[in-house]
Amino acid sequence: MSRKRNRRRRPAPSRSNEPDGRDGGPEETREATLFDAAPESSEASASGTSSSVPEALPEPDAPDVAESVSDAGERETGDAGPESGIAGDSDDVEAAEAGAGRAQPEAESAEQPAVERLYREAREQADAGHLSRAIEAYLEVIRREPGHLRARNNLALAFERTGRSEAALEQYRAALERDPENVRLLSNAGALLGSMGRFAEAESELRTAQRLEPDSADVMQNLGLVQYRKGLYPAAAESLRRAAELDPGSASAFYYLGEAANRLGRTDEAVEALERAVELQPENGRAWRTLGILFDRLRDPERAAQMYRKARELGTGA
Repeated sequence: MSRKRNRRRRPAPSRSNEPDGRDGGPEETREATLFDAAPESSEASASGTSSSVPEALPEPDAPDVAESVSDAGERETGDAGPESGIAGDSDDVEAAEAGAGRAQPEAESAEQPAVERLYREAREQADAGHLSRAIEAYLEVIRREPGHLRARNNLALAFERTGRSEAALEQYRAALERDPENVRLLSNAGALLGSMGRFAEAESELRTAQRLEPDSADVMQNLGLVQYRKGLYPAAAESLRRAAELDPGSASAFYYLGEAANRLGRTDEAVEALERAVELQPENGRAWRTLGILFDRLRDPERAAQMYRKARELGTGA
């Protein structure tokens, strides 16, 4: 049954602003742009009409924040909202950039402070929502220093936010040529490929990232989202459950786990995961609405009505 919804900005797959946080920690992450146009998968499942492969992944509503992260390092993640990624140590990125084939270290040492100032300005423009200016600044950083992985990663995120997926992918590919085992870059690229419907490539990137860093909540969440999109709900639930175990504070991991469990008809598991999701992110209207559907299924009309009421208060039709 189709229900009218307010279109609100949603989080995306878990993305990290800084490749592996290797130099200053992640700066931007796209946790959530994952699969942007989300159908009413919960309603389909509740009515017994779900298809084998969902047309789009349900995304939680999110506040208009969460696309940037501090140097100290969280996400595209630290979970400033559902979907964030976990940033690595700052040394990792610098190490990658230092080994990226800089031919004239002496000349670069004089240029480096100017490049870093320009890079910081680009981040400030992105944080302020001035994406076209941020893109211009990141491009100038890369022109001056092609091996600046943080700039390439954040430029890719800015391209994603402006709907330029192919341009974003080009930047991830260029960065990965210089550092092919950078988990943050692999995870971000995999998340983007998943949002583009290129599932085989997405899973390849994410499996490589998983092999390199088996305990990355960010990677496991993005892998679970790709599996969900492919209709592989048991595998998706397993990956998302692992992501939630690795990062118990990730609202998005619990939200998507609840959606996968709902698809599998595991009502109790879905309720448990979604209740945790709304505990962590009370403004997630979609999770409240799905909970209403699940309590209807459990023949608890009073609790279902409470969930629907909360969803309506948050602007999510129920």
